[in-house]
Amino acid sequence: MDSKKLFDKYYSRLAREGMLKALLCGIVIGFAVDFVIALVTWFIPGLDIGYAIALVAGLVVGVIAAIIFYHKAFKPTTKKIARRIDSLGLEERLITMTELENDESYIAMRQREDAQAKLNEVNSKSIRFVIAKSLIIAAVVVGVVGLSMTTVNALAGAGLMPNPNQIGNPDWDEPPTAMVSYIVDNDDAGWIDGEADQVVYIGDNAASVLAVANEGYVFVEWKEDKYTSPERNDYNITGDVTYTAVFEELEYGGSSDSTPDNPEDLEPSDQPPEQKEGDAPQTNMGSDNVPDDGNRQEQRDPKFSSSNQIKTGEIPYQDDFDIDYQAAMDRLLNDSNLTDKERAMLELYFEQLRAGAGTFESDGDLDF
Repeated sequence: MDSKKLFDKYYSRLAREGMLKALLCGIVIGFAVDFVIALVTWFIPGLDIGYAIALVAGLVVGVIAAIIFYHKAFKPTTKKIARRIDSLGLEERLITMTELENDESYIAMRQREDAQAKLNEVNSKSIRFVIAKSLIIAAVVVGVVGLSMTTVNALAGAGLMPNPNQIGNPDWDEPPTAMVSYIVDNDDAGWIDGEADQVVYIGDNAASVLAVANEGYVFVEWKEDKYTSPERNDYNITGDVTYTAVFEELEYGGSSDSTPDNPEDLEPSDQPPEQKEGDAPQTNMGSDNVPDDGNRQEQRDPKFSSSNQIKTGEIPYQDDFDIDYQAAMDRLLNDSNLTDKERAMLELYFEQLRAGAGTFESDGDLDF
């Protein structure tokens, strides 16, 4: 009878246990080597890749150690498997069977038959992994210590902390920094929302800022790199740099007949319109052709009409609308996400609003 074939279904489970034990031993040895090399190279001036040498050496040594431990100490054999199964209550039947494997006597044959019968009652899942707690604790402790020393070595190599030769040396400087500034070309045109002056470590990122236009102005671009988004997120700073937000003043007038070319013409007048000779006498009339009582500002101020009042019925929105209209047009021109048809539709829509048509009409050329 071949004992190896009899133990096949138990071999794979005990092999996984042996691999896990060998791996933990490899981790202990690998990180121990990593710690030693990282510590030694930390004392070597000018060696910036000591951490990399330590990691590679620890990994290679750990893998080699794990393979050796598995084949020399933890790989399952017939006798090891028999002992583990006997520990489940078979009272050394299997270890005796393996010792009498080549004995053809009647007693040996009867013993093998009894052992095999008991073995069939044992499920392979009944064999649990047995790993010493001390081995697990050692792997965790040595791993943490090794990685910590490697991190210290890496920070020293990057100049973010001193090595032993620099500790206490007043000539050692902190990591280099850069000044990142955000300004506007005209203080009256806009301002910077966010940290306008930032001190950043070389290689780090600057905090996000936003260029905000004041009333009557619109953001155009950042002067230095022609970036057209008012929000900036600058990465991997390499040195001192200044970015200037450029604004343009919005102009009144244009295609709308309701906004005068001169903003001063928007001021209300208490004088009645001049009456030409031959014209019928004028009477202040409300929107329902009812004589006004003299308090209707709509007739006294040409800015007021029945179609441009906000909720209070006293303040015209035409001035603010012209500013918002121009800003909307600028956004349409700069928005690369819009198709030509979408941009044409939106332009037509805003033109209708600006003209106060109250209805949206298409000339039939747009296929929406």
